[in-house]
Amino acid sequence: MTPQHYKQVPRDLRANLDYRLKMNQRAVADSGFRAAMRQAFREDVLFFFNSACWLYEPRIRKDAQGKILPNKIPFIVWEHQEGPILTINENLGIRDIGIEKSRGEGMSWILVQFAIRDWLFQPMSTIGLVSKDLDTVDNPRDPGSLFWKIDWGIAQLPSWIRPPKNMMERNLSQHTLNNKENLSVISAFAATGDVASGGRTKWFGMDELAKFPKGADYEAMASTQHVTDSRLFISTPKGDTGAYYDIMHSDKQNLVKIRVDWRQNPTKNRGLYTMIDGKPKAVDPSNPLPPHYDPPSPETLSLFSSLRRNGFKLEGIVRSPWYDGECDRGGATPQNIAQELDMDYGGSKHKFFSHEFFSKAEMTVKQPTLRGDFVYDKETLTGEFVENENGPLSLY
Repeated sequence: MTPQHYKQVPRDLRANLDYRLKMNQRAVADSGFRAAMRQAFREDVLFFFNSACWLYEPRIRKDAQGKILPNKIPFIVWEHQEGPILTINENLGIRDIGIEKSRGEGMSWILVQFAIRDWLFQPMSTIGLVSKDLDTVDNPRDPGSLFWKIDWGIAQLPSWIRPPKNMMERNLSQHTLNNKENLSVISAFAATGDVASGGRTKWFGMDELAKFPKGADYEAMASTQHVTDSRLFISTPKGDTGAYYDIMHSDKQNLVKIRVDWRQNPTKNRGLYTMIDGKPKAVDPSNPLPPHYDPPSPETLSLFSSLRRNGFKLEGIVRSPWYDGECDRGGATPQNIAQELDMDYGGSKHKFFSHEFFSKAEMTVKQPTLRGDFVYDKETLTGEFVENENGPLSLY
C-alpha cells in the first residue's frame, strides 16, 4: 500500500504554515528526522506537495476571511487535484499521459513540481520540458516560463531538501539544470523536429501543446516518441485540429487521459447552478446559491440579459457566479470562454458552420492511401518517405 503521510498535513493555510515551520526546525536539528522526511517525500507525492512545495501567484487572491494573500503561498493541493496527481505519479515514466484542463487549474505548476521531485530524489533522472518556443520554456526573467518556475520553486525549498549550491549547475545557454549530487538533469526545448534528438529521457513534459505552432506540434510529437516512453501532455483546447486534438481524441491504449474541470475547483464552483424556467437552481443543496442569485436581484437579472445579448448560452449548462463574472469581463466571447474554461474543442474556434456540420462532412472525405513524412539526410540530400499515421504528409 502506498504510504499516505500527506494525511497528517493540515489544509488550513495558517496551520499548514505552522506545520512546515516545525518540520523545518526539527529537520535542521535532527539528521535522523531529516532523512526520514526525505524518504517520505520519495514515497508520497502528496506529502511532498503539501509540506514542501510553494506557488507564486501574481494575481490578487484573498483567504476565506477576505484578507489578501501574499504572492508566495504554500502549495496546498485542492481535493480535485489529488486524483490527477496520483494518476500522473503512477504512470509517469511508463506511458503517455494526456491532460485536458480548464485554464487556471494549476497543472503547469504540478508539472514543475513533478520535475523538481524527480530531480531531487530519483538518481540519474533525465527530464525534458517542451513549450512552443524557448521563451515560454526557459526565460529566467519571465515567471510564466516553465524553467523560471523550476528555478524559483527549488529556491523556496529549505536548504536540507535541496542540494548544496556547488552541486547545482544551471546553464542558461544550454537550458539545463544539473544535480551533481545524484546526476539528474532537467532540460528545456522549443517545439521543433529535433527535440532531444539522439538522447534518452525518463519523461517529457509538453505544456500547452494545443498552442504549439502548427506543424511544429506534430514534429515535436514525432521526435519525442523515440526519446522517451512517457510524455505528459498538458493543455487547454484550442480548436479541433492539431497534434493535441488528435492525441486526446485517439483510442491509443498506451495513453492515460485526465480531465480537470473548473467546476471541480472550490474557489470557482461556489453556487453551481443550472437555469430552470429562466431562474437559477442550485445543482447541489449543500452548495447553495448566493443571496443575490436566490432570488435573482435586479443586478443579477441585468447580468443574465447582458450575457444573452453577447451570445452566451445560459440554459443547458452548469454555471456559477464566478463563471458568469468571467463571461462578463471585457473581451470575453462565447468562443474564448469555450476554449479556456469549458474545454470545448468545437466551440473554441469560431466557425461560420457548426461543429456538427464539420463532423458530418468529415464522414464523406476520402481517406489517404498513406500518411507519413518525408525525411532526408542534410549532408547527402537523400531522403525517403516514412509511414506515420500522424504524419503531416498525406498521399492519395
